[in-house]
Amino acid sequence: MSGTRRKVCEMTDEQEDEQFYRDTESAAFPKLDDHQLSLLEPLGERRAVNRGDVIYKAGQRDLG
Repeated sequence: MSGTRRKVCEMTDEQEDEQFYRDTESAAFPKLDDHQLSLLEPLGERRAVNRGDVIYKAGQRDLG
């Protein structure tokens, strides 16, 4: 074995949370392509939203 050493890095809880977010972001927030969106269009209407707009709140039951 050569004289190099491997440094063992332990992640903090915050770093582990950030890593988990990065690892699961694409599953939690999928990017739909044009074909996928076209399949959904008969079920509703497309509309633009801005950052901070509330679409629905967690636990909200009075959705149309």
